[in-house]
Amino acid sequence: MTNEFMRFLITNEELNAMASVKRLVTPTNDLSFDTVYAPFGQVPSERTISPEVIGIKDPLTVQIRVAAFRVGKGEITIDEAVAMYGSFE
Repeated sequence: MTNEFMRFLITNEELNAMASVKRLVTPTNDLSFDTVYAPFGQVPSERTISPEVIGIKDPLTVQIRVAAFRVGKGEITIDEAVAMYGSFE
């Protein structure tokens, strides 16, 4: 029974539903179900980075988090964020 419950919980539909309820980004590849995060699903893969993959440590991670937040809010463009890298606090 436990295995079936875990199988149920890790379906894309359930992961998307949980993310939606908590207003979080889904761990699945489908961002289209949530109007807040849907635009992120349209960003080309060559324009995305993962701090863990490229080995960026804590102080530099702040730069990425702040830049991503401001881009996500529409305050700056991706290109502006790249140009401003290193100046975010």
